[in-house]
Amino acid sequence: MPANRITGTAQSVKKYDILATSHPTDDGLLLHAVLYADEPRDDVTNQTELKTFHIGPPLGPFSHRFDAAGTCDLTEAQAAKIEEFIDRQWADKKAEKKRLAKLGLWNARAQYRIQPPYSRPRKGSSLTRYSCVGFVLLAYKKARIQLLSAPSPLQTIEELKNLYPADFHPMLDDEATRKDFGLREGDRWPVVLVGYVMHAMNRPSEEINGEKATPYAPQEGDEYFPRRELETA
Repeated sequence: MPANRITGTAQSVKKYDILATSHPTDDGLLLHAVLYADEPRDDVTNQTELKTFHIGPPLGPFSHRFDAAGTCDLTEAQAAKIEEFIDRQWADKKAEKKRLAKLGLWNARAQYRIQPPYSRPRKGSSLTRYSCVGFVLLAYKKARIQLLSAPSPLQTIEELKNLYPADFHPMLDDEATRKDFGLREGDRWPVVLVGYVMHAMNRPSEEINGEKATPYAPQEGDEYFPRRELETA
């Protein structure tokens, strides 16, 4: 099963599968993406707390219950590449936090951005920046798996506020913070959302991973998993 909703029925998860949580007020809307970072198990339900790795922010380990999962038959070599990526990002973050804390400059959100989903280090910091989706996408890219193609559907600030938890709304309303997250020129942005990743994983494994694999092109309505058809006037 490539991608599915996690329910009360036990299912399997493998190391570095992609897991997601739902929005607190709409369980069909996927909110946060992480990498499962523990040994394979076959007793997982939506009440099982799992050990994962994510960018919150900040970057680090994260234990939680999850609502969706996607897998694509990673090889041992691919899993090793993802593990190497995680270890490097974690080491870099700890070193940079220590350096900046001494200067009184550490900010837990400094490594986070929204648009684009990941980017190179900026002046004054050695850290790669990413959203939760960007972290997952870049980890899989290191394993030579390109999950998504561009562009993504455009979203306004008000639409993004419907797609992010309430504690993000003040940051999206604040122009300086919004620009720091990468939402700069214009009033609509091709923000990459968690649901897009789960739809990319909801395909036969050979379409995701391997010589015949192709990136998934996100569609409007893919922020929900399963997709919701848009209402038309």
